[in-house]
Amino acid sequence: MIFEQVATGGCQSYLVGCPGSRSAVLIDPEARQIDRYLGLAAREGLRIRYVIDTHTHADHLAAGWRRPWSPTG
Repeated sequence: MIFEQVATGGCQSYLVGCPGSRSAVLIDPEARQIDRYLGLAAREGLRIRYVIDTHTHADHLAAGWRRPWSPTG
């Protein structure tokens, strides 16, 4: 299992991946950090398949609604 915690200010996001299937889930992503998440996934050879927002975020825009995770963008 691959586990990366991404801290941005007081917010925490997580990239969890399986090296065997090369699939990953991104938990609580922040919109301003999309390039960072994609870079982490690429570094580990992962493709982000799922995005989960566990709660609303009053202090930043969540990135779960964006579509950069798909191959077509």
